[in-house]
Amino acid sequence: SFLLTEDSSLKEVEQFILSIQDSPLKGKEILLLEDDSFLSRRLVAKLERAEAEVTSCTCMEEAKEVL
Repeated sequence: SFLLTEDSSLKEVEQFILSIQDSPLKGKEILLLEDDSFLSRRLVAKLERAEAEVTSCTCMEEAKEVL
């Protein structure tokens, strides 16, 4: 399992992306909270390719509204 934070390196993010490629995420709902638009787009794309349903937020207030 992975916990990605604002201090996570790009390598850690890429390891996470690689790890989810083989995971059974079809139909899973994922709330992605990431303020870095580049990382957010990459993660959303990978998660959607794994057939997860992704809601992306850029701040905590936005995520609270979604929940």
